[in-house]
Amino acid sequence: VELLKMALSEPDLEFRAFPSAEDAWFYLQGHPAVDLMIVDWMLPGSDGMALVRRLRQDPRFQQTRILMLTARVGEDDVVQALSEGADDYLRKPFSLRELKARMRALFRRGNEQVAVHWIRSGQLRLSPELREVYLGDEPLSLTPREFDLLALLLRERPRVLHRDTILRLLGMEEATRRTVDVHIRNLRKKLGPYGTWIETRRGAGYRWREPD
Repeated sequence: VELLKMALSEPDLEFRAFPSAEDAWFYLQGHPAVDLMIVDWMLPGSDGMALVRRLRQDPRFQQTRILMLTARVGEDDVVQALSEGADDYLRKPFSLRELKARMRALFRRGNEQVAVHWIRSGQLRLSPELREVYLGDEPLSLTPREFDLLALLLRERPRVLHRDTILRLLGMEEATRRTVDVHIRNLRKKLGPYGTWIETRRGAGYRWREPD
């Protein structure tokens, strides 16, 4: 934590550290406007994954970016974290250079666009500028990674995107290909009947394909 404090002491960053998930959650009740949370898994009391679940179940934190920074290095651990709602996963030991690169990738949002427009497919509509997505009249609660992935698939339709291409375009070059599979699976669940519009091309990748 002391290392992170020193590394993230920059003019454009306000950094706060908490010794436990409970302390962090207590603070968040009065300060919900948090852009990014760096969460360790192994914490005293309630673990970091429980905190991630609470964040993703609360509408106030749907757009909060979550980076897991942990000594748990197994592939199953990574898959579980991403399935629960984490946007990225960095294993210890780590370099500050890589941490900052992953933070920049999570913050990258294409703010240069000012005109609001909607990408539509059937009853689904998505605004990259507002970062909102609706299925009919109902808003969908997506994590930042899920939103970016959906926006990418819609923009590039009907092009098939290889997993490596998706990782590169989303600024996730250090992640594994299975990371893409986990995000796709979560996204399909939230899209309901539209989840089948994400087509898997075996050996190639994924694409958004509207039914004929």
